[in-house]
Amino acid sequence: MSEPLKKPGHQPESYDPKAPEIVNMVEQAQQQTEKLIETFTVGKAVFEIFDRPEVLWVGTLAWAENNHDEPDIDALLKKFQAMCEVPKLERMNPDWSAGISINYSLNGKAPRGTMFGQETWSNQQDSRYDMFTQPAGLYLRVRQDKYAKKLLGKKHFDSGELYAAMADAAARHGYRRAAGNPIEIYYHDHANGTAEYAYVSVEKTPESYDPKTPEIVNMVEQAQQPKQGPLQGRLSAITLVDLPKAKVASYEVTSKNPEQESGEFIAAWIREKLGLRVGESGTRSFGFDCHKNRKIPKGQRIYHQYVLLPKGFEVAGDKKVTIKDFPGGTFARIAVRDPFIDSDFPLAWGVLLEWAAENHIPNRLGCKKDDIYSLFSCEESPCFEEVYKEDGVQYMAMYLPVNRHCNST
Repeated sequence: MSEPLKKPGHQPESYDPKAPEIVNMVEQAQQQTEKLIETFTVGKAVFEIFDRPEVLWVGTLAWAENNHDEPDIDALLKKFQAMCEVPKLERMNPDWSAGISINYSLNGKAPRGTMFGQETWSNQQDSRYDMFTQPAGLYLRVRQDKYAKKLLGKKHFDSGELYAAMADAAARHGYRRAAGNPIEIYYHDHANGTAEYAYVSVEKTPESYDPKTPEIVNMVEQAQQPKQGPLQGRLSAITLVDLPKAKVASYEVTSKNPEQESGEFIAAWIREKLGLRVGESGTRSFGFDCHKNRKIPKGQRIYHQYVLLPKGFEVAGDKKVTIKDFPGGTFARIAVRDPFIDSDFPLAWGVLLEWAAENHIPNRLGCKKDDIYSLFSCEESPCFEEVYKEDGVQYMAMYLPVNRHCNST
């Protein structure tokens, strides 16, 4: 059992936190508040298990009004930033701050909370601040570096995606999410920008426990194995992601080859109207079959394209392209490397459906894992396909619309 956090004694006169020989602030915090239990690697990403005592945080905290929504995170962050001039007493690491997610892993069993704050030794703070005690226990930590990005198969991701990958990594090494401590922490050096870390609370897995993790190992691990069948060695880890609300340019084609036709047309339209290539300034292109409750001409298919429009760019639709509001939502995501080599990428949809079913995550299509997904895909529940390149390699990311209810995140 962890001991409560105790403030260290007076530092010797020679102590200089800015001297080159002093380790960075997160390592200082580790010495004071964490005990390293175990280290393991996934690919080249280093994961560390720490035993942490109770830690007191000071900042701004908000709770959702029910068990399904989130608090107003943008307003909460603005409040935290606006109060920067209000002193926080006895901060442990003045250069470091964190975003804390509370109850997000409970699958709607309790209201979700979010806090922006800093660690402190003192509970005597300005009354305008909120206080939160991070429970003692085991925590899994990983640095958000290029190796962590490789685990997710992309350069840019939100913290929720990384937390899901961390939970999967923990399950492979004898740990699971701590049911009684639903805490996730994004910890970063806001002053110097030197490092970012993610923490999730974990507990040792009982010997009899058989985790329901997907039978798809992460992309880095698979890349080290020879290809032995369809998609072998080309799949990323499966993660839950939230796509934001956005304005989109929408275009549809019915033909024998609608993916290529719709993709080429909308890309040319975006270049003409905005002077941008897809992928620039935040534009992203998502294609999907649009077959549900529609008559499909024999030998043809119906394919839809959305291009997410960047903020600050105004464009009007025309006879072919419509500007719409995409409501956002939660999706299970997997990526396939070199998807068009053997044209076998559709098999990944079966992997996603099976993973969702085994982890008791309802898909919004209303179909079973053995159904043909494309017959259920539509604008209300789109099965997105996103083609992109990274380091010269082509990928296709697939997004299965789901309800956020998962035992493994």
